[in-house]
Amino acid sequence: MACVVLFALTAGCGGAGRSGAGSAERTPGGLVWRPCTSPSDSGFDCATLQVPLDHANPTGRTISLALIRTRATGKHPIGNLLVNPGGPGASAIDSWSFLSGQLSSDLHKHFNIVGFDPRGVGHSTPVRCADAAGLDAYTELDFSPGTPAATAALEAGAKKFADGCVANSGWLLPYISTAQAAQDMDSIRVALGESSLSYLGYSYGTYLGAQYAQEHPTTVRAMVLDGALDPTAPPVTATTVQSKGFQDQLDAFLADCSGSSKCAWKIDGDPHAALRSLVARVDREPVPAGGRSLYPGQLFFGIGEALYDRATWPLLARALAAVAKGDGASMLQLSDAYTDRDAAGDYSNLMAANLAYNCRDYAWPRDPDAFLADARASVATAPDFGMDNLDTTLACAWFPPVDSGSAIAPFTAAGSPPIVVVATTGDPATPYSDGVALAKQLSKGVLVTNVGEQHTGYGYSSCVRGYVDAYLTDLTVPPAGARCDDEG
Repeated sequence: MACVVLFALTAGCGGAGRSGAGSAERTPGGLVWRPCTSPSDSGFDCATLQVPLDHANPTGRTISLALIRTRATGKHPIGNLLVNPGGPGASAIDSWSFLSGQLSSDLHKHFNIVGFDPRGVGHSTPVRCADAAGLDAYTELDFSPGTPAATAALEAGAKKFADGCVANSGWLLPYISTAQAAQDMDSIRVALGESSLSYLGYSYGTYLGAQYAQEHPTTVRAMVLDGALDPTAPPVTATTVQSKGFQDQLDAFLADCSGSSKCAWKIDGDPHAALRSLVARVDREPVPAGGRSLYPGQLFFGIGEALYDRATWPLLARALAAVAKGDGASMLQLSDAYTDRDAAGDYSNLMAANLAYNCRDYAWPRDPDAFLADARASVATAPDFGMDNLDTTLACAWFPPVDSGSAIAPFTAAGSPPIVVVATTGDPATPYSDGVALAKQLSKGVLVTNVGEQHTGYGYSSCVRGYVDAYLTDLTVPPAGARCDDEG
């Protein structure tokens, strides 16, 4: 719901992935594929699709959607499998080598794997809010201010970022929503020449998929929603629940680190006290970081980046140990990975698109004081994550209110085939309870429980992959009560 919903797939900015002048292939629906021109996307096909800016006015202004494809390896593919990596704001184009590569050989045999950047994202018509210097300043903010001066600085910085979104993309913002993006997905289906859609969505991509199924239930062939969100939950409540998921992971990390002689961060006494001492130190004065400096917001983003997966705990331990010694470079690298800042100091539009979707989709408090009060209250649930996580969306208090702020009704997708929802018990970013709730809302929701402590399940569990692959390829629905407790 807030910024930490991002699915940690992107590994920095990739190539533009645009189609070149090579041999073209036209789909039955009129989409033209050409070899991608970016070296990082060599071997893939790219295409651009024009869609209405406002689907309620289909003959009006249009915007561009960027698409990318890995061709099926089998001789007789079923068709196209549309994939979304999450976010909101994560670019499928920039992460395509990884995103496509993590899918099984069975899926590659049976499907052309197709990714797309939703409206406002990446290489589609993008939302812009700030230049690189402005994004640096935004990520440096203290999202858990402890003094009136820090609170005033946070309010000013959040408002400046929101004002930048309006100044640079005011014409686009009213049409940035998951509902509009779901209509774009149907335009993609038609352009691909498909009578029905096969879809795999991760994290925020589960909300996008569920929205599509709600609006177009009879054109769903098969749909898997991995790392599910419950979009009906009020945003402050949902973000606080999410913060508790990250807090639980942080608590587990600290317990593991303090109890292990192999942990790079040597902790004396209470590990929570040690962490909070480091946070207070960075709050007082930025820590040198190899020609840059580590600021409070970047410390928060860096810690959050490392909590998506237990495999990155050693990186977090080493980064915290370095901060304790006055070197913030490793933590800043984690923060840069989270915010999609490359070595040259350039950002993708990940943070702008993420904020735009979150602000436009949900009914956030419009009063900054109320917003800040909710953030302070969330500390009772998540002492180390609640305030920061909620305050990353403080800019929504100044976002254009037109057409935004209405509560989201339950998604039933009445008339759809079975929809598989994968929920991981220890998922920090999309709590297990969200997946359970979404599966219950859907008229034909089928829950697959993945026992694990990372964000999403398909890339971590052979059991989950088995259920998902069989369903997508053969339409074999997982049994009631399906449960996976393996990793690999």
